[in-house]
Amino acid sequence: MELLLRGRRMPNALQQMQFFRFDQMATQVKDKVEPKDASVARYVGLEHIDPGSLKIRRWGKPSDVDSSKILFRSGDIIFGKRRAYQRKLAVADFNGICSAHAMVLRPKTDVILAEFLPFFMQSDIFMDRAVKISVGGLSPTINWGDLAKEEFFLPPLEEQRQIAEVLQAAQETRESLQSLKDQVQLQRDPLATEVIWRGVPPTGRGLLPKDWPLPSSWKLGRVDDVVRFRGGSQPPRSTFVYEAQSGYVRLLQIRDYKSDENLTFIPEDKARKRCSVEDIMIGRYGPPLFQILRGLEGAYNVALIKAEPDESLVDREYLYHFFRQSRLHDLIDHMSTRSAGQAGIEMDVLKNYPIPLPPLAVQAEIAQQFSALDVLSESIEQRMAAIGGVSECISRDLRGGATA
Repeated sequence: MELLLRGRRMPNALQQMQFFRFDQMATQVKDKVEPKDASVARYVGLEHIDPGSLKIRRWGKPSDVDSSKILFRSGDIIFGKRRAYQRKLAVADFNGICSAHAMVLRPKTDVILAEFLPFFMQSDIFMDRAVKISVGGLSPTINWGDLAKEEFFLPPLEEQRQIAEVLQAAQETRESLQSLKDQVQLQRDPLATEVIWRGVPPTGRGLLPKDWPLPSSWKLGRVDDVVRFRGGSQPPRSTFVYEAQSGYVRLLQIRDYKSDENLTFIPEDKARKRCSVEDIMIGRYGPPLFQILRGLEGAYNVALIKAEPDESLVDREYLYHFFRQSRLHDLIDHMSTRSAGQAGIEMDVLKNYPIPLPPLAVQAEIAQQFSALDVLSESIEQRMAAIGGVSECISRDLRGGATA
């Protein structure tokens, strides 16, 4: 990608770049409305925006929310001003309303092209500044007044157009790969229906018909028959350190399975509940509820549950893929309990869920079919990550003109 940008005469662009305040680059839209009066069909919350993607692929209904929201129209940029480090930014291709925790922005095209602004805002030079000026403790938020006066270098409009063409092509390729990855993941449930449930999956409430086609060599049990669930422990915050050191163990929370940005360590004698990279871990609280996680080693806190299989009855990999069925996720989500604003797993529902138990060798063969889907997804993810390096090229070229 760096070669592509060189082909767009980026060194010349740098020589011609000028400073602009952000309020010279974009206008903040403040059209607030009550959801019931919005006359639109879609609501976009921050939970609907995927970091790293400019496309909105999920949304809710205005009837799902109350309190005033912000109207946006097709072409507007929706930028998550709350917890900017999550890098939630998207360009709307429909009219709707969005969370008040977002800014709605429209480009001032005499300074910056509409197609270039969202890519610029994805760059590290912009995001680093956005995080720096955020205020607040648990939920740092950007004030428009602070963002408006921030200054950035911009190349001339013609250079913006050339750069945006390259970035748009990369973005379209990335979106195509994301769609392909989604299609791969959608094969999990049909595969489970065929190889686990023998073509007759349980109802939405986890019930099987009395004449369910159980092969002679298979058994049918409940999850509780083959799994022991072990909850985590919560050591005192006063024992936390944030760099690895001798005598300390990493403390794992749900977020750690997505990012290493919040490393936390506790003394070994406080690490009462531990897990290995092979262990199947379950996110106890949501949203999203019932995340199935693995791949890290350390102590785990109360937001996680370890699922220990009886390996004389159930293959670990088979159980891992069994838990990842969306039909099971949907049931757990529907039957979850809510406390202090958080949804939590109703463990009796999970424990009583039926689980077919073929011979262990057959379970291993079934697990391999699901693993093949994961390998394909990971390959697509690697290609997407390579394309994501385009924004880093922008950062390198624009950072030279950054101001504090």
